Amino acid sequence: MTENQQDDTGTLQQLGQLAEQGNAEAQYQLGMLLANGDVVELDHSKAFKWLMKASQQGKAEASSAIAWLYSMGYGVDQDETKSGEWFITAAEQGSTRDQFTVAGMYRWGRFGVAADTEKALYWYHQAAAQGLSHAQHSLGRIYSAGKIVNQDKQQAYCWYSLAILSGHETAKTSLKDLSDTMSSEEIQQSQQKMQELLHHAHAGDTNTNT
Repeated sequence: MTENQQDDTGTLQQLGQLAEQGNAEAQYQLGMLLANGDVVELDHSKAFKWLMKASQQGKAEASSAIAWLYSMGYGVDQDETKSGEWFITAAEQGSTRDQFTVAGMYRWGRFGVAADTEKALYWYHQAAAQGLSHAQHSLGRIYSAGKIVNQDKQQAYCWYSLAILSGHETAKTSLKDLSDTMSSEEIQQSQQKMQELLHHAHAGDTNTNT
């Protein structure tokens, strides 16, 4: 046995012990090793067992992985509706990425849920509030287009701006295109609102840290 193999075995044994003791992070990591066939033999059924245990303790990443198993039919019967239910669970447990996924589910009526604009907007806002640039950009596009909500260029301007601050490159072009349709007064009002939003966000962070 090589030194690396010894290290892997030791790590696996430690994970197994912690998982058996109820450690959610260890249960999740062990489940993912089994799901991907890393270090251990691929076993989706065992992976599902450990991921379920971690999910039951509120581990959002585990719930997201279970959604993926149902989506692909690995270790369980393929079931898009159950996959959707687990994406929702992960979103409710705070996973930003899954909040964005669930927003898309409700927007387009996928993974066993009916299209629901109100719920889609709720989850876009949840993900955007946690700084997910894709959700911020999506909200910008939604408010700019005015198809599923009343058009609100000021809102769109703010969300595009936040997406840029979060590193979303396409948002730069989106903001420019939107600005070309706005008057200088509308842009000035939007910039002022943006400054107010950033001020309140900064004040919130300061209050949290005091």
